[in-house]
Amino acid sequence: MQSFGINIDYQKFIEKNFLIKNKEGKIVPFILNKVQDEYLIDLYRYYGWEMRGVRDMVLKARKEGFSAFIMGIFATDLILADSPVANVTISDTKDETRKLFKRAIFFIESMLVKKNQTLNDLCETVNVNELRNKHNGAVWWIGTAGAKTALRTETVQNIHFSEGAHFPDTDIITARETYEGAMQMVDQGIGKIFDESTARGWGNHYQERWELASRGDSEFRGMFFGAERIYSKEWLVQKRTQFTTEAMFKQEYPSTPEEAFMASGSKFFDF
Repeated sequence: MQSFGINIDYQKFIEKNFLIKNKEGKIVPFILNKVQDEYLIDLYRYYGWEMRGVRDMVLKARKEGFSAFIMGIFATDLILADSPVANVTISDTKDETRKLFKRAIFFIESMLVKKNQTLNDLCETVNVNELRNKHNGAVWWIGTAGAKTALRTETVQNIHFSEGAHFPDTDIITARETYEGAMQMVDQGIGKIFDESTARGWGNHYQERWELASRGDSEFRGMFFGAERIYSKEWLVQKRTQFTTEAMFKQEYPSTPEEAFMASGSKFFDF
């Protein structure tokens, strides 16, 4: 697979080198689940083997693994790119940003330990939100929407918006400005921009962007992954009992895009 001038088989590299904590809290090899595997195949079919110019808006049910999958791709690019590719991940909260940064480090360290190496052997910069590969100059910056530092002025190649429907409007910057400003960092037709999120009610910027993508009036491809793609009917029936309203359940575990946008209000956390 072509990526920044070298052949990369993302699935092979991720599954061979990275570890991940599963839903039971156990550390296991990062083997792509059904949804991740299907999505990767679809990326190849639609964008070609090089995955050049990816512009995908993924509306999804909770905990289908999109964030981990996209971060696995970015970690692979950081390690293997033969040029100083720049990756940016923007999350919805500071707490989630910390979790994503820890996941990025965990992926990379799980590979390095097999080689009897440490993070310092690979990276010249490791701080609270940035990793920089000392060998190829590749960088990965992970920040929080709504903060002044969420937008970078330099050109980047890859952007990952994580839970963008829940990006806040702050005195510094609105969610819409975060999106539209960040996307100007990536030149037309190159790199990868992933925008994955559960929904958050009707009439907000995310729902408006989804409508444009789903109608084909955006450069983004609207992709919906309903709960049935990964969860069994029995599992969903049991999960429904944890919710007080049908609307909130369908927002978190929708069968259709329309169900995803039924509920209004703030993000519902399902631990």
